[in-house]
Amino acid sequence: MSDCILYFVKYPHPGEVKTRLADGCSAELAAEFYRVFARKKLIEIAVTPKADMFVCYFPETMRRETVEWLGASHKYIHRKGRFGTPHGKRLS
Repeated sequence: MSDCILYFVKYPHPGEVKTRLADGCSAELAAEFYRVFARKKLIEIAVTPKADMFVCYFPETMRRETVEWLGASHKYIHRKGRFGTPHGKRLS
């Protein structure tokens, strides 16, 4: 069995990501921060040797946009459920 990395992302719609950060700036700036940060972290993680990596994206309707944002070289799976629910419920 090989190692596996699951990288969870939510498509960065302004007002739907980094909402506490947006309290000190704007929803658009907070979404741009998330967009850049998530992409940089994915690039760092993607070089992990001998590990299969899957980008678990949300919402399901944003697959094409998520692939355009993060790149087509990754494996994508839709993350079922809702963001904001307890972790145990997300992964069950």
